[in-house]
Amino acid sequence: MKDISGLVDLKELSDVCLVVGDKRIYANKAILAIRSPVFKSMLFGSFGEAQKKEVAINDPHITFNAFQTFILFVYSGKIEVTPENVLVIMYLAKKYQFNQLSQHCSSCLTKWVNKENALELWSSADLIDDPTISQHCESIVLKNAKELLPTANVSILQHSTILKILSSEDINADEITLFQFAQKCISQYPQSSKQFLSLIRLPQISVKDLFEIVKPTNLFSIEDYMEAVEYNHFPQSFPSSPTKFKKRGNSHREISFTYQSPYDKNGIMYYLGTNKKTSDWKNPHLLGEVQCSVSGVGSGKIEEVVGDNSKYNFHTKNEPSSYIMVDLLKYSVKPNYYTVSYYNGGSKNKPQNWKLEGRQEGSKEWICLKTHQNDTSFGAEGVTFNGIGVSWPLSTPHFFDAFKLTSTGLSSSASNYLLMKGFEVYGVLKPSN
Repeated sequence: MKDISGLVDLKELSDVCLVVGDKRIYANKAILAIRSPVFKSMLFGSFGEAQKKEVAINDPHITFNAFQTFILFVYSGKIEVTPENVLVIMYLAKKYQFNQLSQHCSSCLTKWVNKENALELWSSADLIDDPTISQHCESIVLKNAKELLPTANVSILQHSTILKILSSEDINADEITLFQFAQKCISQYPQSSKQFLSLIRLPQISVKDLFEIVKPTNLFSIEDYMEAVEYNHFPQSFPSSPTKFKKRGNSHREISFTYQSPYDKNGIMYYLGTNKKTSDWKNPHLLGEVQCSVSGVGSGKIEEVVGDNSKYNFHTKNEPSSYIMVDLLKYSVKPNYYTVSYYNGGSKNKPQNWKLEGRQEGSKEWICLKTHQNDTSFGAEGVTFNGIGVSWPLSTPHFFDAFKLTSTGLSSSASNYLLMKGFEVYGVLKPSN
C-alpha cells in the first residue's frame, strides 16, 4: 500500500470532513472508499452521509486520537498498535472491515493478556467480538479467580461477565470469595441482586463464614442459613442436586488419556479442541484452551504448533535454540507419551536434535523430560516424509502446566530451523492448582 498520509487533514484537497466529538479530520472520499467497503457504502451509497460534507462518527467507543491513528493507517498502511490503543483499533478494524489489521490486533492481544488485565479485557470482549480473546481471558480469570476477585473493579465489568463468573463450575475460588464478589457486584447492578445471589451456593460456605461474613449482610433468609448449617453438619443427607449442594470444581477430576497411535483422537489436545469431545475439532489455541508461543515464526501460523496433521508447513526462524511452547493455561498434565509431526511431503531441515521440557506445576521450574540427539525418526535428509507423526514414551511423577520443545543442535540440513508442529500429549489431565 502506497503511503499517502500527507493528504490527511489537508483541507484544501479534501472533500469530506470526519467529525469525532468536537474535532475534525479532513479526508478524501475516494481514498476512504477504495480502502474500505464500509466507507464506500457510507460515502457513496444511499446513506445520508453521502450527501454531506461533514460526517459525524457517532460512536461512544471511538476516541478522536484512536480514529486519527486509524485514518492515518487507512492512508499509509502503517500503524503502531500498543496495549493502550489495541482494543479501540481492533474495534475500528472490524467496524470498517480491515481484516488483516484486525488479525494483527488479535495476535497482539493474545500476547499481552495477563493476570493483571484479563478481567478487564474479558469484559471488553463484546466490544471487539473476538471469541478467541474472550475464551483466553476467561480461562486466565477463572484460573486466578481467588486472587483477582477480591480486588476486582466491578464498575468495568459487563453484566454478562459477572454472570459467567458466578455460574462457573471451573472457577478456582471458594464460595465465600464468590459471595463477597457478588456483594460488590450488587452495588453496581442493584436490580440484579436476586439473580446474583441465586448463583451463590450457600451450603458450600463454612459455618464460621456464614455467621461472621454472610449473615450480617441480611441478603439471605433465615431458612437459607439453617439449610446451609445443616448441610455443613450432615452433607450425606442431602441430594447432589440442586446445584447449590454441588461443590464447584466437580468437573476438575483427574482424567487419563491412553496413547494408541499418533493422532489417534485419544490425546489431550484433541480433547480440548473438541470441547471435551462434545463438538467438532477446532484448534485449541484459537479456542483459548491453550496458548502457543514460539521463539520466532519463520513460516506458517502459530496455532499449527498444536494443529492437526495437515500439510501446512510451520517452522521457527533460523536461530539457535529455537523453540515452540504450549501453555495449558488452566490445566496440568502428568505425561506418559507425546507426539509431534514434521511437514508432510517435506524432505529437508528435519529435526534431529531437540529436548522436551515441562514447566512443573507450583514451582514453575522447567524440567527436561526427554532429550533427542541425532534422532532420525523423521527420516534421512532428502527422503520425503509421508508419516502421520512420531511418538515417544515419557516417565515422570510430576504434573506440568506447559511444555516446550527446544532445538539443541542442527537439523538434517545443518540449519537452526525447528520444523515441528501438531504437538499432542497423553497422560493424566487435571485442573491446575
